[in-house]
Amino acid sequence: MSEKQTQCKSCSKELQDKVPIIRVIEKLDSFLAKDDLDSALRLLTYWESEANNLGDTRGLLEILNEEIGLYRRLADKESGLRAVKSAIDIMEKEEYT
Repeated sequence: MSEKQTQCKSCSKELQDKVPIIRVIEKLDSFLAKDDLDSALRLLTYWESEANNLGDTRGLLEILNEEIGLYRRLADKESGLRAVKSAIDIMEKEEYT
């Protein structure tokens, strides 16, 4: 079953309205271990969009954190700063301290 297909809640152990962050980070780590930075970027871009669609701010903050590290590794200052700004906006809005 592809990630785009929907499962009934009783068919899956994962929450349907949250980013499966542990699974995402495991997949990200597998890409980084192979130095497959393009796949790592596609993975994080996909899950950033999904987190936004789901309204999962905690999941989004986790994804942004991983993006910041990846953009640093890619020397992509503009994208890194965008991720930092998005993370700060979430922290201020949610009053994380």
